[in-house]
Amino acid sequence: AGGVPFIITEEPGGTPVGRRIRELLLNEGIYERRNICAEAEVLLFSAARAQHVQEVILPALKADYVVLCDRFTDATLAYQGWDGD
Repeated sequence: AGGVPFIITEEPGGTPVGRRIRELLLNEGIYERRNICAEAEVLLFSAARAQHVQEVILPALKADYVVLCDRFTDATLAYQGWDGD
């Protein structure tokens, strides 16, 4: 009846900072229109991740929760590792 405690979260967007970065990159179309250099793009995604790890993931793991995250480092390598050319 107890089960395993877990949280479901996402990147970017799992924190207030991440949601703002997601809005900047995705909702304002910067990512789709490629109006950002690759280095700035990966740094923004990395900033969202750093905040997410500190604010959501580490506290959950320390509280013995399983963390299910929609996108993480593998997605960054797949998407930002490919420059689209």
